[in-house]
Amino acid sequence: MLRVVTFVRFCAGLDAEQAFRRWQTHTDTWDRRDHPEIVRTRLVRFDAGGGLGYDGFAETVWPSREAFDQAAAWYQEPASATHYADLCEFLDMDGSQTVVIEEDCVLDGNPR
Repeated sequence: MLRVVTFVRFCAGLDAEQAFRRWQTHTDTWDRRDHPEIVRTRLVRFDAGGGLGYDGFAETVWPSREAFDQAAAWYQEPASATHYADLCEFLDMDGSQTVVIEEDCVLDGNPR
C-alpha cells in the first residue's frame, strides 16, 4: 500500500465550507469513476485561523506505487481534461502540494 497526502488551497473567493462540500462531491463521483483503484480517501478541512497556507489535505491510499504513478500519468492524457477542469473550479491546483509518505508510525492511546 502507498499513502499520498495532497495539501490543498481552495480557489480564491470561495466560501471554505462550500468548497469543502464541492471537494467531497468531486471525490465521491469523479474519483470513484476515474480512479477505482484507490483503496481509501480522507478529506480534511483546516481551521481558517491555522496559518499553514493550506485549506486542508487529502490522504489517498493506493494499492501500489505503480497504481499511483499510472493515475498521475493519466492526468497528462486528453481523457483527463474534464476531470481536471472540474478540480480547477474549487481547488487552486498550482498552489497545492502532493507528497508520498515513505514511512509512518501510529501510536494509539495515551503515552505512559
